[in-house]
Amino acid sequence: MDPYFSPDGSQIAFSATVAGNVDVYVVQTRGGDAKRLTYHPGPDRVRGWTPDGRRVVFASGRISAPTAYFRLWTIGLDGGLPEALPIPRAFSGAYSPDGSRIVYAAKRTGHAKIRFRGKNKRFPIEHDDIWEVLMNGRTRRLVDGSKLFKGNVPVSYAIQAIRVAPDNDHMTVQMTTRALTAAAENGGQVQSKELTDLMDGKGKEIEIAGKKSSMIPDAVNAAWLADGQTVVYMKEPENSLLYTLGYVRPASGVGGPMLNGHYYAAVAWNPAHNVAAAIERNQDLS
Repeated sequence: MDPYFSPDGSQIAFSATVAGNVDVYVVQTRGGDAKRLTYHPGPDRVRGWTPDGRRVVFASGRISAPTAYFRLWTIGLDGGLPEALPIPRAFSGAYSPDGSRIVYAAKRTGHAKIRFRGKNKRFPIEHDDIWEVLMNGRTRRLVDGSKLFKGNVPVSYAIQAIRVAPDNDHMTVQMTTRALTAAAENGGQVQSKELTDLMDGKGKEIEIAGKKSSMIPDAVNAAWLADGQTVVYMKEPENSLLYTLGYVRPASGVGGPMLNGHYYAAVAWNPAHNVAAAIERNQDLS
């Protein structure tokens, strides 16, 4: 899971569960055995690469005892000691390809009031913010998470992944959402939904023509291509553990499925070179 091409396209970093633990691995795109980089007993999840391709970025809760929380780390391709990035807490984040900044999601929790049987009830809610840290150490909030969703029903969401486009001026933000209703919070079932929000490099949402929304429903693992006009993504059909592929060009609204009839377990995009590596339903690599 979590496959990411190196900047030069020569390697793929990914997370894998071996002997019950999730660790970081890399493999050459030309083939060969995967190399394990992390050995911590807690889960280590790949989040991307440093711009020079010398280190893998991953999320880990390795020093967060007694209260567990994730931080972002990097580790060299020869292993060695991981180095923490200058970010207090984060599970999702990415370097810009030009190396000028790191964009990351900061968990933000609170409560929402919902009217139920004549009384106001308070329920926990999550609205993650998006921040950037420049290489000189300066930080700035790009997105106030409480303002992303507007409507009568409160929406709780957690950001799962952020990708910065090859042009440094666009981002895809994948999140898991959950609409809060009093009935749901009192025993009813709530189905979480995945979606991807399209933004420019400053965190402004980019509306898809004809949709009146910047969000792609059910889309995961989305990435802007090098043209700065096209977004590719994976989409899970209902009641399936495999994914189809799709694309959209927000400026025109043109988009739809790619490679009809094909289903994939995972895809690693290489937006800078407009190529991808995919694991098909029979576990073949294509």
